[in-house]
Amino acid sequence: MKKVSLIIPLIFLVNTVFSQSKFGFRSGGGIYFDTFNANLLSSSADNTSAPELSIFGNPLPRVNDVENNKVYTDFGIKQEAFYKWNKKNEISFSFTYIKKPRAYNDLAELYWGENEDHREIYYQLVYSHKYWEKNKFSFQAGIGIAVNKLYVSRAVYDIDKDANGNYFIVGTDFYTSGKDPKQFDWGFPLKLQLNYNISENAAIGLNSDIIYLFQLGINNISIAPTIQISF
Repeated sequence: MKKVSLIIPLIFLVNTVFSQSKFGFRSGGGIYFDTFNANLLSSSADNTSAPELSIFGNPLPRVNDVENNKVYTDFGIKQEAFYKWNKKNEISFSFTYIKKPRAYNDLAELYWGENEDHREIYYQLVYSHKYWEKNKFSFQAGIGIAVNKLYVSRAVYDIDKDANGNYFIVGTDFYTSGKDPKQFDWGFPLKLQLNYNISENAAIGLNSDIIYLFQLGINNISIAPTIQISF
């Protein structure tokens, strides 16, 4: 009899949990804000012999002319899978891709030194709790683990001058970093999700992530509209 009295509540608990559980997906894209230090661009920033004009007669900007710690805006996409084991608690895994073109992207025109194009990928595992729900609107917040992978495509070159005084590019090389597993950065995200629930299985919403990396500090703040389905 004792076994039965233990098994019945256990069955009821398991049934309650799984009857409310849902798998689902969110997808969205939006604006990502981050800061950028232009002095990281070029090892030849202190080269005072750099020409002022390119071979096409256009000004060649120096890193000293670029505003450091400027807030840049970039577009990113986010794909997320989640599992709800009841109406208020959720665990999710997401993948975010952000392309971050930086200053001096034209190899032949713009810069003496180095030119970089950044692409970042974030992986996040987050536990979230629904704190508020009213009139089809709901708000949840969560925290978890974030892993950042930065890919850098760089063109390295210099400019020389011929006997007639014309400038030309020399020593051009390209490389892409990001394949070394040691280049992962770890941190944690603060996730905020506001939903308008169209039905029990569909919602549209607004997602915001604040990502803090241990070695870099606050690395990104994002605002992205999302579409959600669950089953």
